[in-house]
Amino acid sequence: MTREDLVGTWKFQGFTLTGRDGAVTQPWGDDHDGQIVYSPDGFMSVLIRQPSGLMAYCGPYTIEGDAVVHHIEIASDPKWVGNAQRRIVKLEGRCVTLTNEDSLVGGPGTRADLVWERAR
Repeated sequence: MTREDLVGTWKFQGFTLTGRDGAVTQPWGDDHDGQIVYSPDGFMSVLIRQPSGLMAYCGPYTIEGDAVVHHIEIASDPKWVGNAQRRIVKLEGRCVTLTNEDSLVGGPGTRADLVWERAR
């Protein structure tokens, strides 16, 4: 995968969380909206509206094999600042799934799969 594969604007389509016990849930149901933007110069930003409010962060990103790493510089949750969040990338047509093995939402040991569709 290359940076060019991700560059652009993506619209949030859905989110599933897989717990340590293997149970799959959709914590936000269908009540969500959002965008993630990857710029050609290596910066990203994400904003997701979900039932309990807004979740947002931004910073530089790097490509490492089949993954993208978000280096968080500004975030809606100050605890995220300074963290590097690795996402396994799976591209399929106009969609991309970003998988996080230690979800910010579910915590350590949970897997989050976020699906995005190319908007531009």
